Amino acid sequence: QVVLADGSIVTASKDEHPSLFWAIRGGGGNFGVVTEFTFQLARVGTVLGGDIMIPATRDVVRAYLDYAISASDDLTTIAGIMHAPPAPYVPEDRVGEVVLHILVMWTGSLEEGEKALAPLRALGTPVADTVHPMEYGDIYQYTEPYTMPHGAAIRMMFADSLSDKTIDEAIAAIANSSSPFGMFHLRGMGGAAGRVAPDATAFAHRERKYFVSIINVWLDPTEAAEPHQQWTAELWDKIKHEGDGVYVNFLEREGDARIREAYPGKTYERLVDVKTMYDPENLFQFNQNIQPRG
Repeated sequence: QVVLADGSIVTASKDEHPSLFWAIRGGGGNFGVVTEFTFQLARVGTVLGGDIMIPATRDVVRAYLDYAISASDDLTTIAGIMHAPPAPYVPEDRVGEVVLHILVMWTGSLEEGEKALAPLRALGTPVADTVHPMEYGDIYQYTEPYTMPHGAAIRMMFADSLSDKTIDEAIAAIANSSSPFGMFHLRGMGGAAGRVAPDATAFAHRERKYFVSIINVWLDPTEAAEPHQQWTAELWDKIKHEGDGVYVNFLEREGDARIREAYPGKTYERLVDVKTMYDPENLFQFNQNIQPRG
């Protein structure tokens, strides 16, 4: 259900307002205010979830990247090169060490899950390994600190490969980061999302292999942002040439060229068509803005 610029309320689906339905799945808040969703859920029971931390080296990161894009659909991981945080499960003498932190979620059988996680555990001697059977919602305890107010400077790109130099630059930068909570964030793409056609929705980067972002977080939001922004910009300048597109939800105010990177080729022009149809006066403009024609 979407409230449009003229105040009318419509349902967007494959059968009703299909062009709007296409656009709002990836096009951000450019077309209206979504007030109701109907989701198709997948039922899961007990899962394997938790955090595996391995000392960060080029070989460890490379092996993780290779495995992340080849693993079963039942395994989802989100990783980051970062300083080991002062979490209760991190030994006190290892806090601050540069690690590859791998947040794990396995939704298949527990027995098969242990087999699927073996290659991750074999990457190196863990600093910490908290993976255990849990209820699905319990995984969010690991990201709870980031729900508190904080400052952040972010740069993001999709990529099909990362060079040894980029991995080395990331590890070195984290070792000298402006904040102990800065992270070089990595996700493998593919899986079910990758089997959707790139033109099926306004999110058009389904064929990319990796999601790569610099997420520099400082926990005191009143702290001066400039040193953190500078650190982020310096690392970004060293790696951005390996990127191919960007996820719009990770964009800061980076200009129209970057918005077009989020919507490559015909995707952008199609979004302009939908914007012109549903919001010709550009009422919804406080976003990564798609401007209507005229």
